[in-house]
Amino acid sequence: MSDLGLHHIEIMYKKGLLFFLGSILFTLANAQQSKDVLFTIDESPVYISEFKRVYLKNIDLVKDKSQKNIDEYLNLFINYKLKLKEAKHLGLDKKQAYLEELEGYRKQLAKGYLTDTRTSDALIQQAYDRSLEQINASHILIMVKPNASAKDTIAAYQKIIEARNKIVNGESFDVVAKAYSQDPSVTKNNGNLGWFSVFRMVYPFEEAAYVTKVGEISEPFRTQFGYHVVKVNGREKKLGEVTVAHIMVAINNNRTSEEAEKRIKEINQQLQQGVSFASLAKQYSDDPSTAIEGGKIRRFGQGALNSEKFEKTAFALEKTGEISVPIQTKYGWHIVQLIEKHALKSFEEQKKRTYQKSKKR
Repeated sequence: MSDLGLHHIEIMYKKGLLFFLGSILFTLANAQQSKDVLFTIDESPVYISEFKRVYLKNIDLVKDKSQKNIDEYLNLFINYKLKLKEAKHLGLDKKQAYLEELEGYRKQLAKGYLTDTRTSDALIQQAYDRSLEQINASHILIMVKPNASAKDTIAAYQKIIEARNKIVNGESFDVVAKAYSQDPSVTKNNGNLGWFSVFRMVYPFEEAAYVTKVGEISEPFRTQFGYHVVKVNGREKKLGEVTVAHIMVAINNNRTSEEAEKRIKEINQQLQQGVSFASLAKQYSDDPSTAIEGGKIRRFGQGALNSEKFEKTAFALEKTGEISVPIQTKYGWHIVQLIEKHALKSFEEQKKRTYQKSKKR
């Protein structure tokens, strides 16, 4: 045993005290008794009240009858206190591994108290329901920092109210957005954010978008970025996901739109003559990331690509292997082939994934 061994313990239970200790385990201890010292380790007192509390708390859990004996249990208690003192003396309570493990236990214990099961279930169901549709919306943002002064916060709120009133009174949303919005993208999109679904926006924005009716403008609301108003331009049911392949002829400095169109039509003619789509994609497609795979694009849902026209063309295909007519997007000309359609997953299939995403909000 180390220098924190038994010779450092001054055991204070002599004949009369042990009998006294047994009696107080089954009677109410008065205020003076709670201060009585049972023994000391390196001049640090251990009180009778602590031993009583531990003994009564654990006695029903002890299966070994010998350990229920008060003398035996006291020996266990002394050994525990010795080990605890020695561990602290060696600095084990300061080690990083111990601190990390302790923090893990804290979080594990706190989780049960901090989680409202009914609320969590309701939010998971809400997220799943929202995942079944997508929304097209525009917004106006007046920036204000989360820790902004009251003066700056009020000024930002008054400005968003002013912008909203102008729209309500008949001014074009696009015009007001250009004049007021501090979202840097407004110069390119007039505030239109395109199509999105659940988890694509911060929760307060998502909430405002989903509860606002098509054609209407929301009341002002705040996110970490500042104050917003949102106008819902449209909403539609989600169609699941698709896996498609494409052949792209790019429009760039070396090829005009007319030249690209001519080339895609030549490729399309070869497809009609029975040439393999994958072989033509590998030979002609200007999308290097997919050409090597025969034009195959990773499965996607609505709103996942930066081209609404491409998405609509892909989802319009019905039969496996069906090929679209040539279409033009901002990237160039494309021909799309359907590989597989993927139906929307059920609530039970999505529940775990939805729960994990909800926790990150």
